[in-house]
Amino acid sequence: MGLEDFPISRTTVVSRLFTDHLDTLRRKFPQFQNTKFVVAPECNMGRDSSELAQAVIRHGETKLQHRGRIVILDEDETNWGIRTGGKDPIMSKDNLQSMASAVIKSRKLRFHTNLVSVCNTERGVTQAVLMERFVDQLQRYGADVKPSTDLSKPPTLHWHGKRGAQCDDLAMVFQLNLAANTLFMRQPAKYDTDHQQSAEQGLFIN
Repeated sequence: MGLEDFPISRTTVVSRLFTDHLDTLRRKFPQFQNTKFVVAPECNMGRDSSELAQAVIRHGETKLQHRGRIVILDEDETNWGIRTGGKDPIMSKDNLQSMASAVIKSRKLRFHTNLVSVCNTERGVTQAVLMERFVDQLQRYGADVKPSTDLSKPPTLHWHGKRGAQCDDLAMVFQLNLAANTLFMRQPAKYDTDHQQSAEQGLFIN
């Protein structure tokens, strides 16, 4: 439904770019009027995810179209977002890759014809270019095998798509999106959500 891919400088106000994306999704698709947006920032990078979460919460409180319709996942009581390689097994690189591979092999990945890309549109980057980048990163994503120094243990796999100094951010966000879906759906009490309604109306945003 939406995709953004742009460089960020120290002066970039990420929260504004993110809330613009949420506003556009809500405005562009009437069927999302009552949809609950589930925001799942990656929290491996210090306080960035917490700052983004607080900005989204404030935005949701001031914008009538979002009020009561934005949920932000949290890793625990002190950290907003989700962490790759964290304590939850579903967030291991192996599991993330397996989920993404299953979706791709079953041909369930689709781009909407009205793909939302607010920031890239402003920079003159077309939807076609964005989709090509995404597909390229998915195709490049794979594992490096690292032999174990202990002969009794199997070699380890290091999953990434950064070969040749390339980025793999879009491929990683896709994997995080699938994990966020599972984390959200298995905790209805925590996020005060009915499972059936979520399955029909939930939109996950990383």
